[in-house]
Amino acid sequence: MALAGCDTKVGGGGAPDASVVGRNCTVELRPLRISETEVLHKQRSGTLQKLTSDWVVLYENTNEIWIPRDMVLEVRMEKK
Repeated sequence: MALAGCDTKVGGGGAPDASVVGRNCTVELRPLRISETEVLHKQRSGTLQKLTSDWVVLYENTNEIWIPRDMVLEVRMEKK
């Protein structure tokens, strides 16, 4: 998963620049097939807290949300 936008710098090894942490973002999750005819599209929005090799962590209201990286389709960062 890349976390770079047109104005976001990415450091070595794909690690996000410190300027990305603390910014508002929307995480689009991979679609989940619920049945033959129904697909669930989901996204979460909040403040990016941290990234690990396995998780994208954000604060959403007063909750800390841990999203498995393999479920992330894209991350949209708000401009500063």
